[in-house]
Amino acid sequence: MRDVLFVAGEPSGDLHASGVARALTATVPAIAMRGIGGDLMAAAGVRLDEHIRGMAVMGFIEVIRHLPKHWQLLSSIRAQLRSGSVSLVILIDYPGFNMQVAE
Repeated sequence: MRDVLFVAGEPSGDLHASGVARALTATVPAIAMRGIGGDLMAAAGVRLDEHIRGMAVMGFIEVIRHLPKHWQLLSSIRAQLRSGSVSLVILIDYPGFNMQVAE
């Protein structure tokens, strides 16, 4: 079975994605879920590739310092999508990043 990939880079996205993850697990108990999120998603069974606490940045200098990390994550997600290992992508909040994933 291929993975379900979640990308939620903000606490509100973590909350909403955790509900979706619980519903998916209730429907398909053996489903494999991974992605970017927080503690609520992890508790709902999503294997975190990156925690949201490392994603949120404010201020011009902080944004510049975190760009390489964001580009690396985007590259990793695109590679997963090209590999065929992902059957479903669920993008929640975090529009600046998720619009690039959706592209």
